[in-house]
Amino acid sequence: MKRNVIYLVIVIFLLNDLVHSQDIFKNPDQRQAAFRLILSDEIREIYDLMVADSLKVNWERKFWKMLDPSPDTDFNEFYAEFQKRFSYANRYYSNVIAPLFLDDRGKYHIKFGEPDEKVVSSGVGKAYLDNETWAYYNFNLFIDFVDQLGFGFREVNNLMDAVTSAPSNLKTGIAANLYVEREPLHQKYLSFRDIIDGRAGISPDAKFYQVTKDFASEKRLAFEAAPPSQFDFDYEKEQLDAHIASAIFRGEANQSRAELYYSFPLKQLKFQPGSHSPLETTVEKKLTLFNRNLDKIFQKDETLKLVAREANEVEKRIYLNQHTEQLPAGLYNLALQLESEPSKRLAILRAQLNVRDYSGDSLTMSDIQFSPQIREGVPEQRNLKPNNILVVPYLGNAIRRSNPVYVYFEIYNLKLNDQGKTRFQVAYEVQSIAANATSPVASAIQFITHLIGNKSERQVGASFESEGSAEFQQIYLMIDFSKFSTGHCSLNISITDLENGARVSGQKRMVLK
Repeated sequence: MKRNVIYLVIVIFLLNDLVHSQDIFKNPDQRQAAFRLILSDEIREIYDLMVADSLKVNWERKFWKMLDPSPDTDFNEFYAEFQKRFSYANRYYSNVIAPLFLDDRGKYHIKFGEPDEKVVSSGVGKAYLDNETWAYYNFNLFIDFVDQLGFGFREVNNLMDAVTSAPSNLKTGIAANLYVEREPLHQKYLSFRDIIDGRAGISPDAKFYQVTKDFASEKRLAFEAAPPSQFDFDYEKEQLDAHIASAIFRGEANQSRAELYYSFPLKQLKFQPGSHSPLETTVEKKLTLFNRNLDKIFQKDETLKLVAREANEVEKRIYLNQHTEQLPAGLYNLALQLESEPSKRLAILRAQLNVRDYSGDSLTMSDIQFSPQIREGVPEQRNLKPNNILVVPYLGNAIRRSNPVYVYFEIYNLKLNDQGKTRFQVAYEVQSIAANATSPVASAIQFITHLIGNKSERQVGASFESEGSAEFQQIYLMIDFSKFSTGHCSLNISITDLENGARVSGQKRMVLK
């Protein structure tokens, strides 16, 4: 039996009738509190609107059932893992506070399981309380807990909260020593040695505040990027290392164009000599979409036929594809299953789609999409943007500074003047989120502006003005990140309609490596 790791980027799984036997919960309030821990903010709001317990029970059943990786059996691996985690947390991370009767460690155990590593510091006979730090490396997430003397371990902003009985001039050194104990978790904790050795360059208190403030920013960003929960379960197939992303644009007939991108490495698949090509294999794709009430809207099945000329090609290539749907505005949840029977590989991917409403007449812009390659004038084929523009999807938000990246977005409802022209300004900045500082970008971005009916314009700078002949414009920018610092950044783009002064802005976050 192989282990599959499924990230619950959305929240829609549902359960069999036996699921809500309350054998492991003290009462409905405790069950609901535990269930809320694994939900995204958007889905939690929907769940909380239900007042009657019977409505919540019914909704939970549907929720669990939809995430069942083996729906043809009576056993739901996800719910079994959920029960197992709650039982473990109830035994080892309990406290007296209702309704969960768990401390903060127990909450994280239910959401993500046991940490990859942790450091435990006993405060018995010392100037600090018992404390722990948990590390989840998949999310770059490090969490500090301090024992609140009878109320269990509580999550804290930093380990200064653990220091109790020491004189004020010694507290910084004691807290810094606690962080030095965390060095096996990550090299970032090495900076606290400068405080202990007196090499900080500034006062120990100022250095400690500076470093822990950066830690807090990193933690906030890690939370934003992490899924609501992560579940492990044993299954009969090995995991296919697949990934998904999405972007939303204006569509047809007052609907929105939702684009789902997915990829996986060919080297994880088993290819055989084929009748029409040297090497062939197949992957069964099943895409299911649910609305905010967890009602199934549609399910689309497709057999992906993959070919290669030689084994070396299989080793190097990544399969990348796109699925496009026209959808009314609203919150959706989707499940994408990719299964290769010849390879005994399986991926079950979840995503939450917040489909924006583009049906109004005010100035708006689409999502911002990264791309490794953009081409104009492509002959008619699937998955082209309007005006035969090919935008190759870039999955993930980690970008290597050595590789230039394109940014694509669309502008809607620009005002036409008396000459039938539009005039608008595009401005941008790249901001380091942790440091809250804007990077110098005057020579970093080359704008390549596609204007319908006009020749592309190329220029460098932090902003530019342009004209068009339609209320709809497509823009793409080529960004050279080599002059930027590594770390968490955001690309902020603002559009100003120079005909009426209307403004709109968008943001895309990334990690520069």
